[in-house]
Amino acid sequence: NIINQTYFENCELIIVDANSPDNEHEVIKRYQKENKNIRYFRLGEDPGIYGCWNYAIKKAKYGLITNANLDDLRSLKQVEKFSVFLKNNKNIDLVYSECYMTNENHTSYSEDRDYGEIYPIFDFSKEAMIKCLPGCMPVWRKKMHKKAGYFDESYKFAGDHEMWLRAVDSGSLFWKYPGVHGLYYNNPAGLSTSDNKKDQRFQEEKKVFWEYSHIFGEKIVKEYEGYFSQ
Repeated sequence: NIINQTYFENCELIIVDANSPDNEHEVIKRYQKENKNIRYFRLGEDPGIYGCWNYAIKKAKYGLITNANLDDLRSLKQVEKFSVFLKNNKNIDLVYSECYMTNENHTSYSEDRDYGEIYPIFDFSKEAMIKCLPGCMPVWRKKMHKKAGYFDESYKFAGDHEMWLRAVDSGSLFWKYPGVHGLYYNNPAGLSTSDNKKDQRFQEEKKVFWEYSHIFGEKIVKEYEGYFSQ
């Protein structure tokens, strides 16, 4: 899905192997022979998802960043459209969009198919940041990390939401690109969805809410404070 992006020749694909016991590199090497812009790094230990993201961001050669989750798929022009938008709108640091949501693990994405349910994402505002607006496949400026810092590696679940809130707190503006441009797999075993991790996720979400409640505004805080006081 990534190498088929219309903008792929203008990108680099950084793959961070977090000391996996499997032999993925044998598969990756086959792709590297045909795609010189795929860069592979194997770590001696697993620093967690946000540690891997930070490692890749610091290795990145270019000024725009996106993350690629293994169980999500993009429309084939998603990276191109979002990148061009950011290049033409210097005041925006991050762009995101709606995506379809599925309970099936698809292996490909079709532009012509309606996958049904759309994951609900709203236009950008500080109040709307009570939700993790950027969703699962935003594109953002690398320089955003210079003023806001990198992903907090102490988090296991809510580190992306905390990062986006910290960026907004530092003055970054986000933008919701019109249309549906991806497919989110509601993986029952995923970090953000599995039932056996819900208590740990809630504790992190609770911490993020109270730390950044000044962003959401009084109305939103009153609406959610009962839930996050549990």
